Amino acid sequence: MREAVPHDAARARRDFASEMHALVASADADQLAELITEANAALPDGDERKICREDVRMLRRLAGQARTFSNSLLDHAAERRSMGERRAPVSPEAGRTARWAERLARALETLVSE
Repeated sequence: MREAVPHDAARARRDFASEMHALVASADADQLAELITEANAALPDGDERKICREDVRMLRRLAGQARTFSNSLLDHAAERRSMGERRAPVSPEAGRTARWAERLARALETLVSE
């Protein structure tokens, strides 16, 4: 058997990519989620690309902190307005950050194994 040369390795990568493209293109949403879960589980534990339970917990904490901050801004603005102050609208970024982090945590939670 001959040794693989860079040309053969490049061809093998292209063939693999083509096969994966066909698989992904024909998969339904549940199959894609399963494939992503399997791919995540196959990554070594030290790989920074691997999503773990602690990542999901951190996102949930971030969502909670952003939600608390958003509510605090809204409460403060309401209090100041009740005292007659005219202020600019409260920026929605904290609330959006909370919703984004919650959605991301829910999605990633399905990818991590027990």
